[in-house]
Amino acid sequence: MTENKIKEKSITAYKLAVKYEQRWGACSQSTIRALQEVYNQKDSNIFCALGGFAAGGGCEGDVIYGAYAAGIFSLGTHFGIKLEDLNKNPEDLKASKKLHQLFLLVTELHRKFLEEYGSIICH
Repeated sequence: MTENKIKEKSITAYKLAVKYEQRWGACSQSTIRALQEVYNQKDSNIFCALGGFAAGGGCEGDVIYGAYAAGIFSLGTHFGIKLEDLNKNPEDLKASKKLHQLFLLVTELHRKFLEEYGSIICH
C-alpha cells in the first residue's frame, strides 16, 4: 500500500471516528469501528471488548484514551504475532520481526498522541 493510500485511509478513518463518536460516544468503539470499516476487517468481539475503554476506562478518565487503546488493538490485529506463532522458536526472525514492527508502530502512535493531546491519559 502506498504512503498516499495509507494517508487517505487514515483521514477517512479519522472522519468516520469523529462522526461515530458524535453519534454514539465511546471513542474506543468509534475508533475501532472506523478503522475496521476502512480496512474491511470488522470484528464484533474486538468492538465489544473495547467498550470498557470508553472515557478513559469505564468513564473514569484516569487510564488511557479509548481511541489510543483502539489504535493499539487495530495495529495488533494487523501486525501482531498470531496464536500459531507462539510455539515457534524465539529465535525465529519472522516472529521477532513482527513483534518489533508492532512495537515501532505503537511507539509512533504514542508519540502522536503525546504531540496532539499531551498525554495518553483520558483526562
